[in-house]
Amino acid sequence: MQHILAYAGEMLPWMLLALPVWLVARFLWLRRKREFISWPREVLLLCFVLFCVGLASQTVMPGLYLDESGRTRAVTVFSVGWEGRFNGLNLVPFRTIGQYFTRGNGALFIINILGNIGMFAPIGFFPPLLWRRWRKWYKTALLGAAASCLIECLQVFIFRSVDIDDVILNTLGTLAGYGCFALLRRVGRFARE
Repeated sequence: MQHILAYAGEMLPWMLLALPVWLVARFLWLRRKREFISWPREVLLLCFVLFCVGLASQTVMPGLYLDESGRTRAVTVFSVGWEGRFNGLNLVPFRTIGQYFTRGNGALFIINILGNIGMFAPIGFFPPLLWRRWRKWYKTALLGAAASCLIECLQVFIFRSVDIDDVILNTLGTLAGYGCFALLRRVGRFARE
């Protein structure tokens, strides 16, 4: 739980920065379109956007460091003095997942396995809830896999590891989120009958 709270604490400032930007942009968009506003849908959309900003802050935002002069710099492939610091590449499916089970480290298991699954569950839940075109499970799974592949590719430029197992776990998380959407939809259908 401590690890989850630490990640949430790191995401929160980015989400708070994005909040006024989104609210102003969305207000201007809706004003221009002059469409009916569904407040429950707008709240769900806001939650999804803030989640995406938080996800980006943990996956594709470069790390920061202080240089010799005390100025804050971002760690990227373009940073002077950070050459050769790439953390690794795994293109063999289930290699890293297997290592988590054999090491016997519970915290590592929770952070990496359950964290990668849980982190992508909202991508499987919010799009089908907000947009009809994502209501097929395979479309939502492809969305999650594509988002995960994009993140893994971008991580090369910020010296993070690139791992096919992350894509597998993120896609499973997307499917878990879609399962929650499907369950909610089924329960809602029964409640209306």
